[in-house]
Amino acid sequence: MIGQRFNEKKTAVLAHYTRYLQTRGATNDGVDTTMLEARVDALQNGKYCLAVVGETKAGKSTLINALLGERILATDVLQSSSAIVEIFKSDDKHLHVRFADGHVHTERNEPSDPDVDRPSAYLRQIGSIQDKFRSIPTTVIDTFILDGRIKSGQPIPIDMLEKASELRLADKLALIKEYVNGRTLDKIPLEIRFGYPLKYAFDEFQIVDSPGVNALGGVQDKAYAYIHRANAVLFVQSIENPVESSSFSRFVKTVLPNRAKDTLFLIFSRTGLKADIEIEGKITEARSLYSEEFHKDRFLHVDSIAKMAADDLLRFDSVTALKQHYTCQKEHFTRQYKNATDQELRREEWRDEVIGYDAKLKLLNNTLYQLGQTSTREDVHAALLETSKFRPMEQAIDAFAGRAPELQLVEILDVLQHGYRSMLDSHEQIVGLLKRKRSDPQEFEREITRVKTVLEDYQDKVNTFSTKIHAKFTGVGTQTEGAINRLRENFQSQASGVTSEGMARKVVADFVDAYRGLWDGFADSVTNDVAEELERVGHEYREMHKIAVPTPDMRGIVDRAKADAFVTVNVKTKEGNEAEAAAGGAVAGALGGAGIGFFFGGPLGAAIGAGVGALFGGGTGYAAGGKEEIQSQRKFDETKFIANLRSEAVAHIGSVTMVTLPKLQAEYVKTHAQTFAVRMRQVIAVRTGELEEIRTKKAENDDILRDIAFQLERISTLEAELRHVCEMLEDLR
Repeated sequence: MIGQRFNEKKTAVLAHYTRYLQTRGATNDGVDTTMLEARVDALQNGKYCLAVVGETKAGKSTLINALLGERILATDVLQSSSAIVEIFKSDDKHLHVRFADGHVHTERNEPSDPDVDRPSAYLRQIGSIQDKFRSIPTTVIDTFILDGRIKSGQPIPIDMLEKASELRLADKLALIKEYVNGRTLDKIPLEIRFGYPLKYAFDEFQIVDSPGVNALGGVQDKAYAYIHRANAVLFVQSIENPVESSSFSRFVKTVLPNRAKDTLFLIFSRTGLKADIEIEGKITEARSLYSEEFHKDRFLHVDSIAKMAADDLLRFDSVTALKQHYTCQKEHFTRQYKNATDQELRREEWRDEVIGYDAKLKLLNNTLYQLGQTSTREDVHAALLETSKFRPMEQAIDAFAGRAPELQLVEILDVLQHGYRSMLDSHEQIVGLLKRKRSDPQEFEREITRVKTVLEDYQDKVNTFSTKIHAKFTGVGTQTEGAINRLRENFQSQASGVTSEGMARKVVADFVDAYRGLWDGFADSVTNDVAEELERVGHEYREMHKIAVPTPDMRGIVDRAKADAFVTVNVKTKEGNEAEAAAGGAVAGALGGAGIGFFFGGPLGAAIGAGVGALFGGGTGYAAGGKEEIQSQRKFDETKFIANLRSEAVAHIGSVTMVTLPKLQAEYVKTHAQTFAVRMRQVIAVRTGELEEIRTKKAENDDILRDIAFQLERISTLEAELRHVCEMLEDLR
């Protein structure tokens, strides 16, 4: 079951967190509890996104239905860019749709009418398109309607549509106008979220279905965005199609960012009736063609129809009853399709239904042939599951799924470990002082004074070295500056060679990932330098002064410094003639929307999104740069489009590396040092206060003994909790 192992570990970590808060009480152990709570909230509210993509008619929707164990998506759904469906875990089945005009529609099943599946029916209604419009690029047209480049009653920019869709459309102008006239904003869904009682252990697990990568109009911005931010991507490829198909090859080579290699699974579908040697040949061929893009263990094969047949069998009393059901359904839809005398009334979905039930019948009959006609329902069910190969696929996803989220668990446990150790140091020091107070009151007074003096000296020393990080990490000639320059040179060189919109998407996506990697590495270096110096000075004070000096929660400091490191970036507007504006708008909308808006989150995303993101992502405004009215006779300028695309990509990379990143880093170092100094003063002040409280407290011998016993009991509890945390950290690492 996907997420089972991670869910068990997550539950254990959250239990540790609850016990830590109870054990800590009002103690100040140096942990920033506000930032720790934010980490826990992020763990509880995080989403694990599994994006399912592939070529049209490759079996994406069927695979999702098989994963869910119920038919939710129909084969003719998801033909428009706006109809991307997020399926998330919910106690009940319901559908939430937000339309382009702002109104929201929700569908739930009615207890009074249990035979009608309202959410699924409404999803098919809003997601499907009429058969007569299947030959035009509805994905691109919807996008143009949403950003104002196409308006009802105005000339259609046919040349721009042809360029964006890579289709010849001059002879389909009347059909396009008919589609546009009926495609008002209240009919274009922008967000579709389907709540469903998923069987997976991940409460945060969600499945995303998107248009086919070779659907008319191609993959649009929103689909790209989901692919880029997904935790894992399942690319579904029919085993009957050539592995080297142009749309698949183009998708792999020019769309997927480099970081996606370890998160990408290539799933060959419809393998249930294929010979093993044919399947092995396809996988071997795919590995040889795409070894640089896919990990060798990410090539799998399934048969979704076999999985659905196995699920169906559990709802019938016998194999015979299921066969009769499939036969009746196949005949029913065959009659509907053939008896539709008017071509306009003949629905392609009926034909798809016939093909689907026929495939199930063939798999069921083939399984009975291999097992014997008298086989039990249980034996046939097990054989169908084996044929489906869903279990190996789910196990592979499950093994991958726990890795990245487990880093969140480690970060939380590290903070708890720090808190427990800090509390132990404090209680052990208090026990030593109480014993001295009982045996030699005068020596006790001298020891209190000595410890307070040492803590003041320690405060001065850490204040000095925390300021040194400015010179090391900011300014001219630093290692950081060299790394930024190399980043700029590498990606500006790649951007200068862009020859298509797909290549531009990939360059920007890879740059964003490299940018984030550089930023994270920089932040880690700053924190590690401070932590290493703290460790060195702390060890020195233990050896020389026989005292455990307090330390603040470094992860909390990092979180606060990142949260406060905002930079205001001035946005330069761009002017140009009408043709340039149109070309620039297409590029800015595509690259800015997919490359900026979805890649960054939190403070770093705010800084980039508000500044450079606005420079590069103003698709609509940029596209309207000339006259608002579009002239149908204007020809799309391919040369200007490519030149503009290259120029925008190069400018974006230069702006980020020369302005945004240096400012963010300088601000981060500053806020990091300030946050560290504040937290350091706080923990030392608390430790000093504890000492003063012990010194001034009047107590008889029995009172001191009781205080010592209490402290020893606390130490025993803390040691047990710390041991459990360390054991779990060892298991996760």
